Amino acid sequence: MDSGRVNQAKQALEQRKTYCEEQAEKHRKQARRTLTWNSWLALIALVLSVLVTVGGGANALGASGIIDTGPTAEKKGADPTAEEQPTTPPEGAEEPPQLPKVTIPGTISLWSTGFLAAIVTIATGIQKLSFANVDKAKEYQTAAVGYMRVARLATEGLLADEDEMRTKLTAVDEQLNLVEQQAPTI
Repeated sequence: MDSGRVNQAKQALEQRKTYCEEQAEKHRKQARRTLTWNSWLALIALVLSVLVTVGGGANALGASGIIDTGPTAEKKGADPTAEEQPTTPPEGAEEPPQLPKVTIPGTISLWSTGFLAAIVTIATGIQKLSFANVDKAKEYQTAAVGYMRVARLATEGLLADEDEMRTKLTAVDEQLNLVEQQAPTI
């Protein structure tokens, strides 16, 4: 091979190596960005799920009368002047421990729980979109690995002797074409 063709092959290998390294970095960044979105959405869904569980538990406790959830229909109809008769335990029996009285308006608690449940559903659904999808992040990472393999093949071509350089350039072009067909767009 003459020196002009050798220089052409070296330039072509250098260009493809640089291009592949740049594409690999872009795909790695996109994979990280996608996984970061997914992680944030999962965290939001987890925290809100806990709040939904607490809200549901508070509603259950309120319905069973363990905590005070504000005025109810029975309480509204009761005589406000009537005093509650204190119950005294039989002699010798210990008085049961009193639970703290907490007032959580039942309607607010129910609506809040429903609202938070809707947000959890939305956050979980958004995780399936392409900008936060774990499978899409895997595709980006696979593409980045493919680009780096082609860059390594181009480096081998740059280090090869003159006869092997053209063969490596052809192999680089073939591999690059395969990677580009499978790589997701950024």
